[in-house]
Amino acid sequence: MLVTSRGMEAGTAGLTLSAGALGWSAGAFVQARVTFRRQWLLVIGASVLSTSIGGLALASAPVVPFWILVLVWALAGFAMGLTLSSTSVLVLKLSPAQDRGRNSASLQLSDQLGGVVGSTIAGGLFALLRDPSDPAQVSVFVAIWLALCLFAVAGIVAGLRGALRTSDDPVEPSPDTRRHGKVSS
Repeated sequence: MLVTSRGMEAGTAGLTLSAGALGWSAGAFVQARVTFRRQWLLVIGASVLSTSIGGLALASAPVVPFWILVLVWALAGFAMGLTLSSTSVLVLKLSPAQDRGRNSASLQLSDQLGGVVGSTIAGGLFALLRDPSDPAQVSVFVAIWLALCLFAVAGIVAGLRGALRTSDDPVEPSPDTRRHGKVSS
């Protein structure tokens, strides 16, 4: 988008995206120092992420000042830094001791799979909506940002579920429940 719609050099576009990495680092730094229930970081992070990704859809237009795009990208990175590390910590904290390894592995698998599926969907949308005769169009990028925004909104819903729990204790299985949720005979 930065190269085709704004006419930037690839190196300059890459440096621009570094704002997201700096925001991510700042978000990870902040989340490590929270003093309130960590579950709320998921809600806050997903809210900031959905707002910033929606903002990227608006900031995609070449008439929007460049610094706004950089700021919104940094804000999206900040939200990711808040939520990704918090998710890992919460999985370990809220899992019963015997399930921590499995749950941690499941989280890593879902993180990787989510990235692959998201990239595939975004790439498919790009290929489907892009007009090769008009490489400077921004509508394809807006469609991708809005689709990603919907996934971030789903994160708000998931985060609220955990944040509204009254206890931070791991969920221990009942004595008549086996590891895979089946009732003992």
